[in-house]
Amino acid sequence: MGTRSSFRFRPDGEKPREKMKLYGEVSLSEAELLAIILRTGSAGVSVLELSERLLNHFGGIKGILDAPLDELERVNGVGFAKACQIKAISEILRRVQRSDFSVNVRISNPFEAYRFLKSVFPVEREEVYVLLLDAKCGLLGVRKVSQGTLTESPFYPREVISALVKANASRVVLSHNHLSGDPTPSPEDIAVTEKIRRLVSELGAIFDDHIIVGKNRFYSFARKAILEEG
Repeated sequence: MGTRSSFRFRPDGEKPREKMKLYGEVSLSEAELLAIILRTGSAGVSVLELSERLLNHFGGIKGILDAPLDELERVNGVGFAKACQIKAISEILRRVQRSDFSVNVRISNPFEAYRFLKSVFPVEREEVYVLLLDAKCGLLGVRKVSQGTLTESPFYPREVISALVKANASRVVLSHNHLSGDPTPSPEDIAVTEKIRRLVSELGAIFDDHIIVGKNRFYSFARKAILEEG
């Protein structure tokens, strides 16, 4: 009997969807949850076996969700459609993380900004965000103002200013990530930061910081130093 057939004829209580219905989603393993997302396996491989293959290849769920589309697609049995399904879930989770903040969140120093931001950035591309704060450093919102580096993407200081005005924010923190993992600012990073600082000041708001997120560390323009994750 083939692998896919043996999966199909499992007792209902052992199939991921039926198991979820009987016992709830918390009863499912990571492989079973992933199998529900993937829906089907590939030739000679059950969906559960494909899920286990992905988990082993990327070192767990987080590794799978962080993996670029092309790397997922290259895993035997995954292909373009399943890779897109995984990346769609990954992006949904990122958007929830960006929007799911409490009105009590405060960003009063570089470490608080970094802790909030580090889970926002993807691993396969550079993005630029602005944290919008009230006068007491309470978080009003977070906005993506560009995708790509400060110089290689269609990033303009006016996008930051527009977000500040729309939110009626009193303070802002700019942030982008370096895919290299090295958060050292480039000359272009420094030049754009100074331009935005000047524009924000002209509006009567406070430019608190520009955080460059690297691998387990970050650069703070306010501290003028690379700081370790702590």
